Amino acid sequence: YTDINPQIPDRMQAILYDGESPLTALEESLKKLESCGAKCIVIPCNTVHYFYESLNEKVNMAEGVELINILKVLSDACMKNYPGKTAGIISTEATKKSKIIKNELESKGISYIELTDEQQSCLTDLIYAVKANNDMDAIVKKFSVIVDEMHNSGADYFVLGCTEIPLMVAAYD
Repeated sequence: YTDINPQIPDRMQAILYDGESPLTALEESLKKLESCGAKCIVIPCNTVHYFYESLNEKVNMAEGVELINILKVLSDACMKNYPGKTAGIISTEATKKSKIIKNELESKGISYIELTDEQQSCLTDLIYAVKANNDMDAIVKKFSVIVDEMHNSGADYFVLGCTEIPLMVAAYD
């Protein structure tokens, strides 16, 4: 089952600027999936995991329904596939400022580096450019600078903390 709702309020606006909360819309999506018979729910948006605990309480009301925490899946994969290596976290500004990926990696002793403020600002513009279906060649050109800078600063591999970032990576080759 899939519930795609582009009307869910912007998570970054809610977290960073006290914008409209997406919780009610997210809870409605979870209820729809449960009513369809879903027993395991995965939310691909990393930033939504800022609200994971609140959402998980709602899911746990229905016996046998599991809400997967992709941040825990991420940290387990980092430990298994890249032991002793340094992750480069590439995520939305809200994900960075809320520290949800950083805290999860730290809880498992995983080394990481984060985007600089300048890189973060550029990435935010690129994420919105992907959402707007702008020229991918221009987006990738700027994205490649960020990736190269992070690699040169010690990132051995990258955590892609936003669903638009893999689209940039695919075009980046």
